[in-house]
Amino acid sequence: MTIVIIGVIYSSVSRIRKQQNEKIKLLSNLSNEIINAQEIERKRLSRDLHDEVGQILTALSLSLELMKKNSNGNGMAEGLDECKSLVKQTITEVRRVTQDLRPIMLDDFGLKTAIIDHAKRFERRTDIEINCENVNDITSIHPDAQTALYRIFIESLNNAYKHANSHFIKVTLEESEAKIKLAIHDDGIGFDSGLDKNYTKAGKGGLGILGMQERIKMFKGDFHIVSSSEGTSIMVELPKTGD
Repeated sequence: MTIVIIGVIYSSVSRIRKQQNEKIKLLSNLSNEIINAQEIERKRLSRDLHDEVGQILTALSLSLELMKKNSNGNGMAEGLDECKSLVKQTITEVRRVTQDLRPIMLDDFGLKTAIIDHAKRFERRTDIEINCENVNDITSIHPDAQTALYRIFIESLNNAYKHANSHFIKVTLEESEAKIKLAIHDDGIGFDSGLDKNYTKAGKGGLGILGMQERIKMFKGDFHIVSSSEGTSIMVELPKTGD
């Protein structure tokens, strides 16, 4: 009788574990589909803003300049200058939003160029020094994996700026025979590194870190965080075969 009871319990536990694993797999697949759908929509919106709205604003700026030349000193010049200044600000903002949605450089020139370009713009905006001397060309990477690494780079910089009070960030991008490695190190105040083991814990940057982890899971990669009062290091490794 005891053996029968043990057998029933074992069978029930096995069935529950199987159901849990199936649910986890389903949630993981759903998460991957959501991330892919987000990237597709980001890319579409970015192209639309760049190709349509950007061109309209540029044409408007040229029209205002032509109106100013033909104003013949009738008092309209100052008002036209103000309008042109507003259009210029709007063009700058549209370009920024376009880059945030989906950087054209990532699609056209690759990960290295996109990282360096964003780092320069980030430096100007935040006064945080970013060292990209060890950001190298990556020759073999799936486009979706390239996007995942770029999003992690962006999120890491944002967290360092918003939460860590950083003054210096070092970015490394390397390729070996089997792996692609991305590392971001900052000199900020750090945060609860327990998030590296428990991604469900709420805290500074927690949602961003969860997003990073989900992206790397898609490519069977490794994601690690080391954080202390002397700074935070985020390290990502992707297998070249992970697509």
